Amino acid sequence: MKYNVVSPSGKLTEVLYVYESYTGWYWFITEVQPEGYAYGFVHGLEDEWGEIYMPDIEKLIEAGQVWKVPRKNWLGISYLCAQREEFN
Repeated sequence: MKYNVVSPSGKLTEVLYVYESYTGWYWFITEVQPEGYAYGFVHGLEDEWGEIYMPDIEKLIEAGQVWKVPRKNWLGISYLCAQREEFN
């Protein structure tokens, strides 16, 4: 099963990784870029698309404030659209 978010252009974009925080923020990684950057959707104080500096996320993980959401738990996240593989 693929999980997607709707991009700024209105197209479904596949999510590669999801991170969550105790404060209710979510980071939906849709593209991994060189030099520690990723691109994706952030649901926080505002909902926005943009670059995400992964070393910052890693520091929050080390501090126990953010964790990587296991793929088996993605179905319950309201921002994700599940899409069965056979329909792709």
